[in-house]
Amino acid sequence: MNLFTHYRQRENHCTNILMNLLSMDDSRLLKLFAQKFLPMANNLAFGDTPRILLFSEYHTAEPKEFEYALAVAPFPRKTSEEEILPNSASIPDAWVFGENVTILFEFKVTGTINEAQFASHRRKLSAGCREIEISWKQIGQFFREVEAEGAMAFLLKQFEDVISDLISPRPTSGMPKQIISRRKAQTGEPYFIITGNATIGKYDVAVSVPRHNKLETITEGLGGIQESRRWIERYIEEADEPAIYLASGNVVIDHCVSPGRARQEWNRWYIGSQGG
Repeated sequence: MNLFTHYRQRENHCTNILMNLLSMDDSRLLKLFAQKFLPMANNLAFGDTPRILLFSEYHTAEPKEFEYALAVAPFPRKTSEEEILPNSASIPDAWVFGENVTILFEFKVTGTINEAQFASHRRKLSAGCREIEISWKQIGQFFREVEAEGAMAFLLKQFEDVISDLISPRPTSGMPKQIISRRKAQTGEPYFIITGNATIGKYDVAVSVPRHNKLETITEGLGGIQESRRWIERYIEEADEPAIYLASGNVVIDHCVSPGRARQEWNRWYIGSQGG
């Protein structure tokens, strides 16, 4: 593992950072994490250097005394009476192996845990494994409670900023599947403004790039919001410097402004997701 490895997919990016943080300082945070979230934590023996794997199908041949399938998502799962068919092709996001404990991690950065996927993961552990589900909000609270100084305190605060919109998520019902967040642009982030509505019958696009220090209209008369996003995507991909229009993680930010409407939406989506 490497803290500075960047993954384009946000879920993998957050997984990598979190697991690296838990492994630091001789896995002190991992042990505190277990005390916070895992039943029977006082009986767990991680050893001096617990083994941590990312994005691996690895399944230990010998069951451990304590085994956990731990899911992290913005929202809790809804109970269902339907039979769940496991997704056999699914790979866990992370593993932790200690002397008498195995923890399997599954992370989601939108919505809820996928039942079929999680059912498949549980089958990689013994029948008596304990199933735990927590939220990103709980993880954020955990890191705020950790006593840390210097570089560690700085890293924990930075990670809290990374997951800030996961800590206080908005329900995703009605949200287009390409949209990953409603978090507004932060200081220093570029963003696009899509202005229009169905009544007007046309949409205009403007862009704000921090180093240009101005809002510039770049096209007018588009037919809708999705058409506007596809146009923005092509505009970025064909630009001489595409990076100046992207937030961290290859994310595009747009602000939809509908004249006469009090509430105006912010949206974040990955470049390449609009099929433009």
